[in-house]
Amino acid sequence: SDVIHRRWLLIDLDSSIPVGVCASQVEVDATQNAGIDLAAKLGDQGFPAPIRGWSGNGCTLLYKIDQPNTPETTDILRRFYLGLVATMNSMVGCHIDATVYNAARLVRIPGTTNRKGGEVGDRVHRVVKWEYPPDAKSVDLESILAIAALAPAEPHRLAASSSKPSPNGIRSRPRLDLPAYLRSHQVAAREKPGAGCTLYLIGCPFDPNHGAKGETAL
Repeated sequence: SDVIHRRWLLIDLDSSIPVGVCASQVEVDATQNAGIDLAAKLGDQGFPAPIRGWSGNGCTLLYKIDQPNTPETTDILRRFYLGLVATMNSMVGCHIDATVYNAARLVRIPGTTNRKGGEVGDRVHRVVKWEYPPDAKSVDLESILAIAALAPAEPHRLAASSSKPSPNGIRSRPRLDLPAYLRSHQVAAREKPGAGCTLYLIGCPFDPNHGAKGETAL
């Protein structure tokens, strides 16, 4: 809520690395090549050249934007990342992080060392670096919306107009049938009793380091 304006669009490409260790040089190179390829594909969609970063274990692309920090902007960016993943995530050795749409997002500072994970062999801690284009221009909203339009449909997100008003005049929405949703999307999960609820434990699709056993609770 303290952020009033959006100045940067972050794209984070992560190496598919084992839990608890750094990326190898081969994995880092694969991620950087994927970042170059992704920037070229976005360039074909009207995006300008980004600031490209070496995060230590992956690749970062930063695009200038100029948008107010409103719920509408947040939802557009959320859909943008979903569209990006749906159409351009077929890159061997890395994946696009679709969870970085929130305004309170931090990035590593160039010149610092990424010490996430243990060092084993050529899996070592690396210095964060950024490469700046000669003239970084802003991405127009139309280009962002074009990628957002490619996001998969979300049938569980119902419009308020399709819900029925309750006697007090407040519209209610049907509850999501989570087990059915997971089955329909072929997501393996195991049930665990919670405090007045049932937890469904799945492997985190964005970061295998999340959770003691690489699991996320729904």
